[in-house]
Amino acid sequence: MDKEKLDIVKSILRFLRDEIESTKLDMEQKESLEVAKQCLESTYEIDSGDASVYSESANLYYLFNVNAEVSEDAAKNAEELKVRGNNHMKNGQYIEALDMYTKAINLNPKNHVFYCNRAAAYSRLEKHWNAVADCKESIKLFPTAKAYGRLGVAYSNMNMYQDAKDAYSKAHELDPSNATYEQNLKLADELLTSQPPGAAQGANPSPNANPLNINNFLNNPALISMASQMISDPAFLNMTQQLAQQMQAANPNLIESLRQTMNANFSGNPDDPPQDPSQNDQQN
Repeated sequence: MDKEKLDIVKSILRFLRDEIESTKLDMEQKESLEVAKQCLESTYEIDSGDASVYSESANLYYLFNVNAEVSEDAAKNAEELKVRGNNHMKNGQYIEALDMYTKAINLNPKNHVFYCNRAAAYSRLEKHWNAVADCKESIKLFPTAKAYGRLGVAYSNMNMYQDAKDAYSKAHELDPSNATYEQNLKLADELLTSQPPGAAQGANPSPNANPLNINNFLNNPALISMASQMISDPAFLNMTQQLAQQMQAANPNLIESLRQTMNANFSGNPDDPPQDPSQNDQQN
């Protein structure tokens, strides 16, 4: 099969996957779409387990609307949906945020911010390949440091440190004053060089295996309770202080890198800062 036809099929599969994962369809409708998705995968011999298929496919709405004008009303409504999505993100309602960003994209598939914000929601939901796909879509429309930074986070969460390093490098290039990108770049490089020779990139994409990903910990009440008890123990505090001092002495940049990463990953505003007047993302 020629590449152009295969790209179209992959875009359709991506659309079907997004619809299946959305909240607007009932279970019977989702099952019907799943059957259609499996039929396409079987007919065109596409591996359903290859998540990179979705990260390399174009958004179907964008393909159909690449030359279409977005009406003023559609752009306004999409912006309102984005704001609602941002509020859901701040409240930890990531599924609801994802739904709002998707609806915004459907109305205006040309706004790079919507894809970048949805990538953040996907990352929170541990759907890292989806985050990669949206970051790439955002970059295709208008490359920003934040999109590359989030691309780096998505790759890091899958232990794909070479790709993460490349993404952080580009983010740092676009925004050299941002210390977070510089620190994450150094950390990705350290993690990459610490891997055994010949180790497969992304061999273990489990979030628990990634030192940059602490979402599971922060969202687990049992672990939070256990951590609170440990923190209240003076002996434990003394031990951790000694350990932190040893880590700081061994690698002066590590503690600051982790602090910067946490600040970046858990900031309350998912939007890009305005970088181009024509692409200015207004906050209401």
